[in-house]
Amino acid sequence: MQRVYLGLGSNLGDRSAYLNRGCNIIEERIGVIGGKSSIYETQALGFASKSLFLNMVVAVDTALSAEEVLDIALEIENSCGRHRSQGGYADRTLDIDLLLVDGLILETERLLLPHPRMHERRFVLIPMAELAPLVIHPLKGISIKELLRQCNDEAEVKCWKEKGK
Repeated sequence: MQRVYLGLGSNLGDRSAYLNRGCNIIEERIGVIGGKSSIYETQALGFASKSLFLNMVVAVDTALSAEEVLDIALEIENSCGRHRSQGGYADRTLDIDLLLVDGLILETERLLLPHPRMHERRFVLIPMAELAPLVIHPLKGISIKELLRQCNDEAEVKCWKEKGK
């Protein structure tokens, strides 16, 4: 078994429902979710959008390889109506990123681990630090908590509360 940290995001449709659906399918197909961060609301990064993102991180215990997790994550996105464009970043119903897989360092055509930009993004580091502040980034050699402290990203990341709750 290994621990996989996945970043989930959504900015189209019922964003929280897509995150919940993603988590449910992750538990069915990838492994037991051992922890979930709070949900955070952020601006889009890398493209202009009228819709704010909801983001979270989940920790999953799985016997699957990183490549198998990637394949299933892409299938989950597709089942939630995500259509990848060739033009780069775009609005999406559900995005699932592999952030860390235990201490694995991997570089293939399809997958880079740890996620190559996670240390630059507060919308990843804040929920990751809530969930696993002492986990060490295998390339940087420092904790997630310290990566967040050093992060130069100034984007606003607000804890999100569902209306009526």
